[in-house]
Amino acid sequence: MNKINVKIQALNVLFGLFAILLLYRLFYDFFTPYDYGSHGISSFLINYHGGFVRRGLIGEILFFFAENFNIHVEWTIKIICLLAFVLVSFFFVRQFLKKSYSLYILPLCFFLGGAILDGYWVRKDLLFFCFFIPVIWLYNKNNIPVFVKMLFINILAVFIILNHEVFAFFALPVLYLLFFNQFKIKGFLRSSVLSFLFL
Repeated sequence: MNKINVKIQALNVLFGLFAILLLYRLFYDFFTPYDYGSHGISSFLINYHGGFVRRGLIGEILFFFAENFNIHVEWTIKIICLLAFVLVSFFFVRQFLKKSYSLYILPLCFFLGGAILDGYWVRKDLLFFCFFIPVIWLYNKNNIPVFVKMLFINILAVFIILNHEVFAFFALPVLYLLFFNQFKIKGFLRSSVLSFLFL
């Protein structure tokens, strides 16, 4: 066995150990009780009972289910966040494998591993990805009429903006450019105006 194979096997072992450590930390956090004052939980509880408040839609939905179906709010939030994390992880693993990128990158601190190590998997951030990924998927579907695509993309965008307005700052410029590209009308001004109107 040459030195390169030994190094690759050592890297695989370290990668596996790190992945196991991340999974342990994730499930440890999942079963650790959270304080309702913690940012991860409290941000989900903002609702419209005191009037229209930004970020309040998901809190209003949670409040409705808690009142009418007697759900445990903390566990519901954790399950939503865990599902969002699993969906985002599945999407990126699938895309990395499809494009033959190294999976070593994914658990590193700046991405999926960072969400676990810093504990921000129990936040709304990963929901952005869960709504933005279908937006990009819809945009790339050429067999769907343009106006139908625009409608569903806007519905998804409105839903997530009503949960956290930061989505507007990083996603709306991207959506504007996608719409601009979709129209493909000669003339910069007409494409710009149509993109703005449909956003």
